[in-house]
Amino acid sequence: MTRSVPFSTVLNDYLKDPEKAIAYLQSALEEGDTELFLVTLRDVASAQGVLSTPVPELPELPKLVESLRRHGVRDEVITAVLAEVTSNVDAA
Repeated sequence: MTRSVPFSTVLNDYLKDPEKAIAYLQSALEEGDTELFLVTLRDVASAQGVLSTPVPELPELPKLVESLRRHGVRDEVITAVLAEVTSNVDAA
């Protein structure tokens, strides 16, 4: 009998691949739903290990912000995302 694997584990493994993570984020951006985008960004950040790394040690953070801006994400959304990431790191 085949054992089942939790979806969160499968998603986490899938999103470790940067190209797949970008496609996942782009799909959420296309929906135009801020809440959905925040959830997908949290999924990607978790899979990439960002949420377990102290914010000052995230050299890729400026690249992420620039990429989000290039894709039309408003600064208010970026600020909210950064606040969420910071609060998750501080709570850990």
